[in-house]
Amino acid sequence: MAKLEVVENQAAYVLHSRPFRDSSLLVHLLSKDHGRVNVIAKGARKQSGKRQARQPLQALLALQVDWQGRSDLKTLLRWESRSQPLMLQGDRLYSALYINELLMRLLPENDSAAELFEPYETCMKALDSNCDLQPLLRCFELNLLTALGYGLDFEHSEGDAPIHSDGYYYWQTSGLFIPAGNRNNAYRGEHLMAIEQRDFSDSAVLLCAKQLMRQVFDHLLDHKPLKTREFVRQMQQQSVGVSKHD
Repeated sequence: MAKLEVVENQAAYVLHSRPFRDSSLLVHLLSKDHGRVNVIAKGARKQSGKRQARQPLQALLALQVDWQGRSDLKTLLRWESRSQPLMLQGDRLYSALYINELLMRLLPENDSAAELFEPYETCMKALDSNCDLQPLLRCFELNLLTALGYGLDFEHSEGDAPIHSDGYYYWQTSGLFIPAGNRNNAYRGEHLMAIEQRDFSDSAVLLCAKQLMRQVFDHLLDHKPLKTREFVRQMQQQSVGVSKHD
């Protein structure tokens, strides 16, 4: 029989939750020391007694938790809110859900990914402020790629040749950049160098980073669409439809 694992006083965020059996929830957590963990919150859907005072176990909630279990699916023993729920709306809410979906799709269960928790928490707090969304998202995407062992080499192209600021490059699914024969759909070297430094002060660099991250993550996701992205697209189409009839 597998050894019983008991974890106490672990900081975590709810990535996603859904009903499980009659009154419980299956909750996907991003924890500080244990990475992505799946837990069963028994009776969490019952709103009676002590549970009435708790925040529902919904996405983006910051928690302090205890759990135990012998398998990959743990039992949540205790949970308490660490802070007030994030009051996100519009693009900021969609951005947070986009990040959560990336983690759900790409981060292996029980992979410690300790280097990812702090950037995630920083990102969530920043989304709750007036920060510029696009640089924030690009920085987190780069952090996620590093945590997945897929960090990009912005200094060298294929064959270990240096990337030149005035050169143009294509990204390959092998993770390497190769010199481009022309500028069409290619990334400029100086923009790649700026991305490595997380310097998004130039709008051209920010656009380059967005296009590159879309290409890389589409590959990692096997070109299967993100539900968050599809939802945003539908909302935008509905908004256009409403405006045409105003």
